[in-house]
Amino acid sequence: KIYLENIQKTLTIYNKQKINSIPEWRDTNNQFHSLNVEELSELSDLIELDLFNAGQNLYSKKWRSETAINDNPNITDLELSVIWQ
Repeated sequence: KIYLENIQKTLTIYNKQKINSIPEWRDTNNQFHSLNVEELSELSDLIELDLFNAGQNLYSKKWRSETAINDNPNITDLELSVIWQ
């Protein structure tokens, strides 16, 4: 999320003409890339979508686990640990 915030802040200050160019961006493999505004904006959108999808997956798992627990009031601690995995 911090990576996304850094991209968004860079785009904001660039659009306000506080900086003249977009700095190079380092990826997770420590490789540097020169991106233009459109590419950086697209990267921001893709990261936001990934974060949204990850959140939806977590909520889905939570709801499934919640249902499994509520459907079995006599569940043991061991069974709980299996459900949450």
